[in-house]
Amino acid sequence: MYESLSLRNEILKKIDKFHDAAEGLLSVVNYIKVLGLDIHIDKYEPITAQLYIDLPAKLKQKKAIVNPLNEGNQCFKWAVRTALHPPKYNHLELIAKLLKENSKKFKWKDVEFPVQLDKIGIFEKCNPNYVINVYGYRNEKIYPLRISENEIKVENKQ
Repeated sequence: MYESLSLRNEILKKIDKFHDAAEGLLSVVNYIKVLGLDIHIDKYEPITAQLYIDLPAKLKQKKAIVNPLNEGNQCFKWAVRTALHPPKYNHLELIAKLLKENSKKFKWKDVEFPVQLDKIGIFEKCNPNYVINVYGYRNEKIYPLRISENEIKVENKQ
């Protein structure tokens, strides 16, 4: 309850500060009062890197999502390698060997595992020819969790 009151008071202070700062600008506008303010508060649950998470059946059927089965805390590395070099075989030992070989094409020096969502930019900085976008899925809806700020120039090959 204390946090809610503290948050409310902080918001009211910011409204007053805005009003005071904008008073000169508002001479041409009739600003009387704030008619309403909706504040929606929800429990913050940050996304954490973790071991393999199985996809919901509906998403598995699409066969358009990179979600490689892996062990350990390098799921990000496996996902990047699998996205760029999808295995052509269903033999786990061969897949693991090929993925390890393909991972040498990337620079992993400054990347710490498990990779947190806000640290993916480190990978992109080390590997500027790649962008990583991450999406979430909840209540039957797909939504962006992270969209890269980097731009990749795509050449039109005709």
